[in-house]
Amino acid sequence: MYDAGLPFNCVNHKSFDKFIEAVGQHGPGMKPPTFHEVRVTHLKKEVDKVEKIVEDHKVQWTKFGCSIMMDKWTARNDKMTINILVNSPIGSVFLRSVDASNESTDSTKMYKLFESTIERMGPENVVQIVTDNASENVKAGSMMMGAYPHIYWTPCAAHCINLIFGDIFKVKPYASVCRPLTKVLCLVDGEKKPSMGYIYEAMDRAKEAIAHGFRGVQKHYEKVFQIIDARWSE
Repeated sequence: MYDAGLPFNCVNHKSFDKFIEAVGQHGPGMKPPTFHEVRVTHLKKEVDKVEKIVEDHKVQWTKFGCSIMMDKWTARNDKMTINILVNSPIGSVFLRSVDASNESTDSTKMYKLFESTIERMGPENVVQIVTDNASENVKAGSMMMGAYPHIYWTPCAAHCINLIFGDIFKVKPYASVCRPLTKVLCLVDGEKKPSMGYIYEAMDRAKEAIAHGFRGVQKHYEKVFQIIDARWSE
């Protein structure tokens, strides 16, 4: 790892455990793969495996429909990337990434990205597009729903809650609201099971807990509820 500059978290991958176990079982004299084998032979096998997985997902897309998820993030070197994933009942699969470092991502350009992805997937297979709540995405989502009336734009629930935290602490650092909202954030940001069927009930329970934290005195928590409702209903 040190010699090749590999990231330290590679030891947390399941494949690392299998790799160590395989080497240990072979014992002394194991021949490592050549540069050509790693670059061509074995890589092609892995690509074939991934393509088979994607084909299995495509069956689900055409049968049940799918959600397109776009995740925009900026690296430490200020490089902006938009990762595009597709979600269906059997899980999510990475579709592609777009380098947005050298150009602005205004509403028109985001709409073009929505459109090209929808057309690639087949409009009849797409149920919704999920992005964060940035203003350009809100506008692009409205344009997209005008062009594709059967496809919804849906804001990211985790981003909504992060914005709620920011709005609340701009007004006043309400310590008594953090724990209930953090529970909702952990639910929607988890990867163990889909949370769509639980998030609205979870938010209702969080609001009940917040009201209880203020001993049921409405004037003490009504501003918090207004902030939550404004973001949650976007």
